Amino acid sequence: MNDLEKLLLLLNVLKVNEFDELIRNVKGNSDLQQDQKMQWIDSLNLFVIKKNQKNTSLKHNLKPLIDFPTVQIIYENLLTISAIEKSFEGYNMLQYKTRRLLLLVPILISRSGHSLAESLLENILKTCKENEFYSEHVEALQIYRHQLAVKKDSKKFNKSKTNFEKVTLSRNLKEKTRDIHINFLFTDDINLSLEYKKIKKDLDFIENAGVTIGSKSIQAYHLLISIDYFEKQKMFDKKYKSTLLLIKLLEDNPFLKTNSRLIILKVMLADVDIDRFQFKIAANRIDEVLLPEFKANFLMTKIAHLMKLKLSILLGEPYGTIEHVTNNKLVEKLKLQVFLEAKMLYFLSVANFLLSKHKLAIEMLSGLTNLQKDKEGWNIWIRYMKILCRMELKKYDEADKAIERFRKYTQRHQNVTPRIKLVVKVFVDLAQKGFDFNVTATRKAKEIQLLKSVQEDVRWLPSSPELILFHDWFEAKLLNRDYVPNYETYKEEGG
Repeated sequence: MNDLEKLLLLLNVLKVNEFDELIRNVKGNSDLQQDQKMQWIDSLNLFVIKKNQKNTSLKHNLKPLIDFPTVQIIYENLLTISAIEKSFEGYNMLQYKTRRLLLLVPILISRSGHSLAESLLENILKTCKENEFYSEHVEALQIYRHQLAVKKDSKKFNKSKTNFEKVTLSRNLKEKTRDIHINFLFTDDINLSLEYKKIKKDLDFIENAGVTIGSKSIQAYHLLISIDYFEKQKMFDKKYKSTLLLIKLLEDNPFLKTNSRLIILKVMLADVDIDRFQFKIAANRIDEVLLPEFKANFLMTKIAHLMKLKLSILLGEPYGTIEHVTNNKLVEKLKLQVFLEAKMLYFLSVANFLLSKHKLAIEMLSGLTNLQKDKEGWNIWIRYMKILCRMELKKYDEADKAIERFRKYTQRHQNVTPRIKLVVKVFVDLAQKGFDFNVTATRKAKEIQLLKSVQEDVRWLPSSPELILFHDWFEAKLLNRDYVPNYETYKEEGG
């Protein structure tokens, strides 16, 4: 990746105030000639306009500048502008400042500014200890011990050894904990069952490490991995309890608590509420996250909006949320997050289906090319929803052909769940029997009963893209009544 490509990537994520500061820095940059400054400023202003217009050919706006050997200057200037520094929050900002001060200490020492260096070092050591900045703490202690060695202060030097070893151990344990977490995230569901003993051993190691050195950050990692583990194992009640414990740990330890972390955990809690069929509670949590005072970042705000739309479908209340999505132009705001934009459109199509706007729903579903390429099985559910729409529109010839394509598709692909296989069997029988629901209800009674059951491999899961429950929809068509999902069976089973 060359400097221009890196510069374009950085420019794409800048906020308006950061562009303003970059332009001010360009004006005052002594490494640039006046004509170069003017060309850069004009091009950057044009870049902002085109970006706001969602123009995809942003690279061409900077093309005239490629001839100037200034791209690297602008790129390096951009990396250090203070507006980007301001995006650090709480704990991260404090750690960032501590690192910068730590870099300053050796410079001060080299210029005979020993008293200021010692004062800075003392504050750095205190900050590192209070906030568990282990890497910075080790480095600060190394500088401190070096100064003691230069002064031949054997008493303080020997006393500092124990502390240095303890902090070094803490750093190493935290790094190992982080590595375990990263490796765990990489573990797929198949390896999870095969490596259960190893994962359990790792979790025990982290828990013991956190207790041994009294590290709250390591305890936080233990809970974070536990949450991921319980999610993969579908142990939703345990995941819920671990998430609550992690929130409490953050709230009890200000150096760990940031607004972003709390928002992520609240969204995770809402996700667990969905898994536990507590849709109303989940919706209240999401509404709380979207309150202005929470100041959720762009990505978490959009994820929260997605969850709000999904929950409105599950609760059978799509109208108000569709208006909310449309009025706030949420789809347009997701243009740079292609997958999130596609999911938003999928949820909107399902919401329109519930409002009997089946033609609009199928039009929206037909435009989801990006989601169709996803490996998590979304394409199956897009096809599924299209078939439902065609049947609702009484376009039975089109539905017949779509069912046959669906049957062939599921035969070719390996990521087809037992539940989908049952749905396909019912679909195929409907097509063969002229879409007579009474006949199919008798012939496929066993399959329909399994789809309604809580049997592990075929039960409906609220985390899946199946937002129109097939068995309830089939029953509604059979009895000629409105579709109303029934979640009571799942709630009785505890989710």
